[in-house]
Amino acid sequence: MRHKSDTESLQTGPLWPGGRLSASVRMALGGGIWLAASLALALWVGHGEPDPFVGDQSAAMTDAASDPMTAPSGPKPLPDRDAASAQDRLDALDKVVEEVLPQTLPAARWRRELVSPPFGGAPHGDYGDGPYGGLGSTTDLKGMAKNARIGGSASSGAPSGASGQAAELPAAASPEAPAVRVYTVTGPCAPLRLGLGLLDKLARPDARVLAERKKLAAEEAALGGLHGKNAPSAKGGAALADRETGLPDPDLADGKIRIAWTDAGSLDIYDNGLLTHRFLFPGREAQLADLAIPLPRPALALVIDDMGQSLSAAEALAALPYPVTLAIWPRAPHARATADVAAQRRLDVMAHVPMEPLARADGKRPQPGPGALRTEMEPGQIRAALKDNLSALPSAIGLNNHMGSAFTGSAASCRRLCAWLEGTGFFVLDSLTTPDSQLNVQARALGMASAVRDVFLDTSRQTPAILSALDQAAAKARARGYAVAIGHPYEETLRALRTWQDKEQVALVPLRRLVWRLAQERAAGSAEKFAR
Repeated sequence: MRHKSDTESLQTGPLWPGGRLSASVRMALGGGIWLAASLALALWVGHGEPDPFVGDQSAAMTDAASDPMTAPSGPKPLPDRDAASAQDRLDALDKVVEEVLPQTLPAARWRRELVSPPFGGAPHGDYGDGPYGGLGSTTDLKGMAKNARIGGSASSGAPSGASGQAAELPAAASPEAPAVRVYTVTGPCAPLRLGLGLLDKLARPDARVLAERKKLAAEEAALGGLHGKNAPSAKGGAALADRETGLPDPDLADGKIRIAWTDAGSLDIYDNGLLTHRFLFPGREAQLADLAIPLPRPALALVIDDMGQSLSAAEALAALPYPVTLAIWPRAPHARATADVAAQRRLDVMAHVPMEPLARADGKRPQPGPGALRTEMEPGQIRAALKDNLSALPSAIGLNNHMGSAFTGSAASCRRLCAWLEGTGFFVLDSLTTPDSQLNVQARALGMASAVRDVFLDTSRQTPAILSALDQAAAKARARGYAVAIGHPYEETLRALRTWQDKEQVALVPLRRLVWRLAQERAAGSAEKFAR
């Protein structure tokens, strides 16, 4: 008798009487084995060859990826064409950054490094510890590798900007995770201006702004162009080219780029949700971190004009329990020292630029001071005077006018001023020294970040009147969402600021926070929500 193991083979079993498979089952099993072998042979022979019965495979892949019902889940390597497109965008973004940096931070120095990206998505506020960020608490940062410097490409930005261009960067290792360009920026500068300049460059202007910029380009060309004797700017031909075309090439203003401040005080650029550039400002982190915090409403920003004459006034204002912005005369004897006090106390600085006033009722015309802008100036003269004024205060986030009822009442003069400021990241605050002032009008027409003074605090130099004006400013903020009030370093004003009780319960905020919010709203096309 045979052993049981000899009789129970693949062809025997308890389900078939007689211990053998039926003929039909044996044929099906043999056919399946033949098909599997044929398929394996075909895959081996045709490995890497396109299927001749499928048309455009790249088009089919694109169509499938665009269909949410058929798109594969999980990250997949991009096709070569998409990888090249991503690299083109990154190259174009590098070009924009290297152009905007010297325009907005002309006195700063910077160093660029390539750092492996530890970040998984768009900013959420928590960027971890360390100069380059790290593992954060948000979901998209979990499980990411620690930072590691992967390149030695670096450069320093010279005050003139000419040598601020970094060496050519190698291509990113992966289209999904390009090497992050980390800039360390030092020296005198106003970091907010870099953010404003990038927003201006990368956000698509609305049709009216684009039309105004093209019109301005034509006017400048008629005057001899940027290099003519009447040129309003010496920033180079790129500004005019961009006004004509409106956008960089390739088109980066497609809504896929996000610019955001972090709670660590850095400025980040994201493209398609991936971190591409980070700007660090050593020593300024605490001052810049609040730009990542949403602006509370209602918000009130206080600006004190005519600063730079006395350091004691700057110290007194810096000692207040809430922030104020110091608008400094560029030619004042203590201008730079006042700016230093502001930096130490994390206060904002504005350039208080003298401008031509109208004559008084008695026929006498007040003297605005040295470096004043006048209506009879040619565009090149306005540029030269502005350059002298603003270079004296490299930490200024913007400018407002000292006097200036004649100059700001001239649309042509204000247009020439804004033509030079456009692209430099300067915020424009119209002090509204004349009811028909054109300064804010022209700035808005060119898409610049700007605002108008709502209340003068000390038109009457009596402490009770100043307290009443502060209440009025708070009420305007409550009604509209924000307000800007301007005062002067009078003793009566200082006394009122020390004793004022905020009945409206508004948030007293640094001007930079209001400026950034207004710029974001404008870039997003919804600035009319905050329009006057």
